[in-house]
Amino acid sequence: MSSEKIKFNDTFLFGKSGVSPSRLESLSERLDICREWLLELHEKMELSFLNLPFEKNALSDLQKLVDTIDFSIKDVVVLGIGGSSLGPKAIYSALKPPYYDLNDKVRRVHFPDNIDPASFKALLDYLDPDRTLFLVITKSGGTAETATQFMIVWDYLNSHFDKKQAIEHLIAVTDPEKGSLRALVNEYGLKNCSIPQNVGGRFSVFSPVGLLPTVLAQLDAGQLLAGAGDMASSFRQGDVNHMALRAAGLFYLLHMEKKCPVHVLMPYSDAFYDTALWFNQLWGESLGKRKNLQGEDIFVGPTPVAARGATDQHSQLQLFVEGPKDKIITFLEVSDPGNDLEIPRVFGDYDSYSYLAGHTMGELLKTELAATSLALNKAERPNCSLILEKVDAYNLGQLFMFYQIATAVSGKLYNINPFNQPGVEQGKQYTYGAFGRPGFETEGKVMNKFKTGFATDSAKK
Repeated sequence: MSSEKIKFNDTFLFGKSGVSPSRLESLSERLDICREWLLELHEKMELSFLNLPFEKNALSDLQKLVDTIDFSIKDVVVLGIGGSSLGPKAIYSALKPPYYDLNDKVRRVHFPDNIDPASFKALLDYLDPDRTLFLVITKSGGTAETATQFMIVWDYLNSHFDKKQAIEHLIAVTDPEKGSLRALVNEYGLKNCSIPQNVGGRFSVFSPVGLLPTVLAQLDAGQLLAGAGDMASSFRQGDVNHMALRAAGLFYLLHMEKKCPVHVLMPYSDAFYDTALWFNQLWGESLGKRKNLQGEDIFVGPTPVAARGATDQHSQLQLFVEGPKDKIITFLEVSDPGNDLEIPRVFGDYDSYSYLAGHTMGELLKTELAATSLALNKAERPNCSLILEKVDAYNLGQLFMFYQIATAVSGKLYNINPFNQPGVEQGKQYTYGAFGRPGFETEGKVMNKFKTGFATDSAKK
């Protein structure tokens, strides 16, 4: 028996708005092949995100590192982008109390994952360098955005401290053997953690990428791994009806046979909105591919969209209900939201207020989720719910692992490689060339020509 606490309600993925049960049943053999394929990859250590929750001593080693950090540190800044930021940010947003960062007596974690100079400078101006720790997270060590932030922070710290003191305010998280950041670790003796070589950035949330910020924020990394481990273990047991396999199969059929290429993740809990943004990268970067495994052009990929309930009932829902029938909506529902607020009995003379009195805010949120699901189903729009018992580390760990498994299995169904991102690389190379990085001279010439043409066209306008 599985110990999963997450439930998958897929009722409205069938019928007029979805697929037939027999069609899903006919996919069961392919789904079992996908499961065996994924397990075989892990056994060969070609890929190990399924193994991360079971790494011995991983959490205790991180705790030993964190114990060397000055207790007076009150701000932790994560320098990273993409998978180096989205995962830990999703954990922090879900598990910290709401508006936690307004409390100046606690340790806060900041994720300046864009390189907007205005916001990054404002953060540095706000911070007290004596009480700030910077985590530099990049597996390759050469990610341009993170390298830029690191260079500015290195100068910032060295302007406040001598070199020995400056490095005490830095921890590097990078490849265990190679890359520019690993070389700097070796040269300057920086405190550091290693990202397993066979784990890609968007699958790294259970590595030090996600766990180190979690431990530093004094959140429950142990239960996060326990939830992930239980989801991974149940997947390994071989049940073809495992919720991640079933979800992957249904989403694939709805996309390919019912022409629903847009997948909306809509949490009805503020705690999980950054999880929806994490899902955007995981789903989009893993499954949006030009070529299949045979090298043929197929241009496939479901488009992920993040929404928030009930906010986007007043924004995107009109499109979801009456726009093109090209979307699958997955709701994230929390059975026990924790704190709730009773709606007081005031303004009794006004019908538009009095009907709410005596109910709770949480009751209204749950009712609106159910009403939205029913409205979508009536309009023949496929939708489903992932139901979490409560907002805690165990449930979050399960949710992350569920989506990682479903993503990998979907890649096999689409006959593409879900673990690479060739479409991202060309833009990186043009940027390297524009800034004169050695080895990218050809890309630099293309960029210079483009910028010249752009300037001319702009002048004509």
